[in-house]
Amino acid sequence: MPIKKQMMLSSKKMVNVIDNLGNSQFSEAFLQLLNSVVRVEHFSLVQLGEKEARFITSANIKGIDIPKSLQKMYLTHYFKKDPNIQLLVKAKKNDKVLFSRLIPEDIEDLSYQHFFDYDIKIVDRLSFSKGSDRGLYCINLYRFSKKYSSAEIEKITNVSNFLMSCAIKHTRLAGGLSDFLTREAQINELEQRLHAINNKLTTRELGVCARALLGLSSEGIGLDLGIKITSVQTYRKRAYAKLNISSQNELFGLCLKN
Repeated sequence: MPIKKQMMLSSKKMVNVIDNLGNSQFSEAFLQLLNSVVRVEHFSLVQLGEKEARFITSANIKGIDIPKSLQKMYLTHYFKKDPNIQLLVKAKKNDKVLFSRLIPEDIEDLSYQHFFDYDIKIVDRLSFSKGSDRGLYCINLYRFSKKYSSAEIEKITNVSNFLMSCAIKHTRLAGGLSDFLTREAQINELEQRLHAINNKLTTRELGVCARALLGLSSEGIGLDLGIKITSVQTYRKRAYAKLNISSQNELFGLCLKN
């Protein structure tokens, strides 16, 4: 879709998104930014691969509730029937943000159409995709009330490069999710496991190590906890000493054994 002119984003909401890159408040900040351009009732950020789909984050406006069981069905099964999966090959040859749209009547696979239309009751979905980090990042923007107009599609397309840059940066800072648990739930589970291994670890040491196990960089851990990178390194060093290990690989191994 041709871009006639660059749509101006709300500077306040842009700053809020940037300030929350890598932490748990990103999804709400991102949703607010989206809705400053067009009405988006639910958004999800996923990464598609040939054999798996990885959930990164999502958020919805008040009054919209998609059961996690349905979202998990998409991640474990229906992603293979999603037309976006066909963009994997194209994305490898193109470093631009790709646009696609999906409405129920355009879905050829009957089981996926039923899932899309009757189970989740989606009226319209806009997707912006880009190949990176050995997969396809997809920002999916959903409507359950009425379809997007041509003018709305043009508005959101005009800012898709910024949106995608933020989405990818957030993912790299926040680390990966191993399943469809929220990051907060996984952090809590890992902290409990680490505490069971050594109950002398402090709250901050537990927090740093749990986030490291999720794949967060030192920068991402610092942003999430609101501390300096040097502090992250200090807490990690102290925790490793208490656990009698010297590397992150040993930390992974320790948790796997326990």
